[in-house]
Amino acid sequence: MLNFLKILIALPCTLAVLYWAIMNDAQSVWTLSPLHEPMLMTNGYIVLAVFLLGFLCGAFILWLNIMKDRKD
Repeated sequence: MLNFLKILIALPCTLAVLYWAIMNDAQSVWTLSPLHEPMLMTNGYIVLAVFLLGFLCGAFILWLNIMKDRKD
């Protein structure tokens, strides 16, 4: 029951972020370093990349925290 509730909450949030990222076509100039040319990128893709990076960092932190409980 708890897993169903998690999916029921996570799925609409994920779909809302994906919809916003796809439909947002506003662009901005990004400079990653002073040595490279500035890039014109769509804001939606930047937000998707930030959410993906946050998800991966959270999964890595979770993985590090449960390592002490695992016994191989």
